[in-house]
Amino acid sequence: MVMNRIGVDVGSTADLDARLAAAAAVGARWVRMRFVLDERRVVDEAFLAAAGGAVDAAAAGRLRVLGVIDGGLTVAPDAAAADASVAPAVGAAWLEELVEHAALLAGALGDRVQAWEIVPLPNHAPAGRDPIPPARWAALLEAVGGAVRAAAPGATVVAGGLLCTPADDGVDYLRAAIEAGRWAVGTPPFDAIGIQLRLLPDGGVDEAAVAAAVAERTGRVWRAAAAALGRHAVDVKSVWATGMSWDADATGDTVQARNLWTAFDTLTADPHVATVIWTALTDAGAANGLFASVDLSPASVRPAWKAYHDFTQYARQISPPPSVLFDPTAPALVGLDDGPDGGGMDDGELLDAVAGAPVGVGSSPPAEARGGPVRFRVPTVTELLIAAGVPASDLDRTLDAIEERYGNRDWLPAGEYSLAGGAPPDVASDAASDFAPDLALDAASDLAPAPPAAPPTSPEPRAALSNRLSNRLSNQHILTAFYRAGGGSWSLLQRAGLDLADLVSHRDEPFAGPAIAQADGLTMEERAAVLGELNAEA
Repeated sequence: MVMNRIGVDVGSTADLDARLAAAAAVGARWVRMRFVLDERRVVDEAFLAAAGGAVDAAAAGRLRVLGVIDGGLTVAPDAAAADASVAPAVGAAWLEELVEHAALLAGALGDRVQAWEIVPLPNHAPAGRDPIPPARWAALLEAVGGAVRAAAPGATVVAGGLLCTPADDGVDYLRAAIEAGRWAVGTPPFDAIGIQLRLLPDGGVDEAAVAAAVAERTGRVWRAAAAALGRHAVDVKSVWATGMSWDADATGDTVQARNLWTAFDTLTADPHVATVIWTALTDAGAANGLFASVDLSPASVRPAWKAYHDFTQYARQISPPPSVLFDPTAPALVGLDDGPDGGGMDDGELLDAVAGAPVGVGSSPPAEARGGPVRFRVPTVTELLIAAGVPASDLDRTLDAIEERYGNRDWLPAGEYSLAGGAPPDVASDAASDFAPDLALDAASDLAPAPPAAPPTSPEPRAALSNRLSNRLSNQHILTAFYRAGGGSWSLLQRAGLDLADLVSHRDEPFAGPAIAQADGLTMEERAAVLGELNAEA
């Protein structure tokens, strides 16, 4: 389970402040947000400024944004021109307008919007109309997804979401769109498949039925996409549940709340599901909101609100802490302080944080960085020990003692730690707070007979550690780590820009780089998986 996978749909960007505050208060980490033309029906500086204000307000509330691009960005807000009943020339004009407006919007917002959902519910027929034909939806994805990628290359592009109901799982529609787009031959214009779950309208008999239903549908869509995309399946990273809800008028408030908890618990534990969005903060055409009233009054709070809030607290407690991974392929650090005197941490050991994620180390980022790409570094336990005054000669014994008492040192949650003998005198616990305010390690006096020296100003202990580990890495270590992290394939190694044939032909030679943590072709999670394998080998 990962805490940052949970979100809620807040509707359009109009009068948004109260809804964003309510989303943050309930514990959401994502908000799904529609950008709809106002009465002037143009995408101009005023419209883009208002959109920017909306996403900045979300970032101020530590919320990531899933932006929606649909007919609301055109003069045909019901997407009427997209279905098969209109003349091709009208459909082409509507598509041209949507692409133009999407490019302007994504370009203006840039990396302040972390993901874009392109033309959701294509397989759903609005009243009096037909669904968008799969071939036309494929053309929409190609054109709009390409425009968004060009304007905001760091954002995730989500296709759909496809409507999944008891009568239609959306799989046949998805297969037809993939075939029409020829994405088994060429690269798909999206990074993830979106789905909107409308299952078990009566609420289901129990939690097991709900868990089975949502897991089966997401799994079926994921497997169908992978099979249809063939060798390009690796280009689609995940499924996004961009909408999910039950109607309290049909199920009752208690069952709605039960199903929310069960579905969130099931899907956030699924490694193929990146994000799960509850369909509505307030009722939207059904009793499906966390609030029954748009005024967000306490009296309108549903039991589903409490279930959502309680789940986020539960998820926060049991979500695994981030692993502190040393990248032995990176150059040695030249210093431990990133201050104005020139000492800085090597970028080879920095992993990109998801844009908009809490920084959690040191002070808040500058205003211009909030909501954008954030780079931060979590120190290793070795660095904290050095900062706490443990001599280099005692580092190995101290690390062994930590692992004996607390387990794997790369998986220690924030908190206070001590070893037998207590803290040595004159070692301030905040010596390590330059790295992580919530984590301090006391050096063990029984492991260091002499009083510990002052924190070293020279980087030699850290550099020695880096050299000691990197010198042990051969090309075979790299091959093994990538193969295991890739689940028995070489796809990660190839996307990292490494030459498989060259590494194989020089298995026993030392690995010469580049640093794995700087492999732009891999996601943060993939880099972490490879580094985890390298750490295990080391």
